[in-house]
Amino acid sequence: MKTWSRILDSDLGKKAQAAYDANPARRYHNWAHVQRIYWHAEQMGLPYDPDLDLAILAHDVIYDALPDKEERSAQWLSTHADVDATAANTHIRKTITHTPSADNRMVLLDLADFQHPECAAPNLDRIAAESMALYDVTMPQFLQANIAVMKTIGDRIKDGMGCAPATDKAAFKRICAGINSSISLAQDRLTNLT
Repeated sequence: MKTWSRILDSDLGKKAQAAYDANPARRYHNWAHVQRIYWHAEQMGLPYDPDLDLAILAHDVIYDALPDKEERSAQWLSTHADVDATAANTHIRKTITHTPSADNRMVLLDLADFQHPECAAPNLDRIAAESMALYDVTMPQFLQANIAVMKTIGDRIKDGMGCAPATDKAAFKRICAGINSSISLAQDRLTNLT
């Protein structure tokens, strides 16, 4: 399989993969998620950017029940990369809020699965399993929290759309449609449980 990345087989890539694979509770924010993002970068025809490559590799390398996962992932990259990771860490930090800005590549890549309706149910299942294991919550608690998080991300995108370049707006609209579908799916599942 062709990949957009040029660092997956590097020592850094192997360290990152080991970190992603270390906790089997990570059912969504795992190595497969990173590979999907590289696939999206390839499909979108993004020109290669070494800083974006580093950011994709490390953006969820730390994923546990503690806060500041993105910041700790950025710190991990700074510690393990043999190059200056400042620009890559800027990309990583954009995944904290997923708010549109002048450079949306990392945000669009991280949320790209929402543009593919066939991903909604399997991704919700993976995120549910991961959240229940990491946060020790029930399915109804997860679904309620997931609905709130998805609404917040959707609202941030809609509110920030004016800052996005015109070339990104269509993708953001498709992502918002996917977020709304995901919310509906979670609401249906919650209704069936209660």
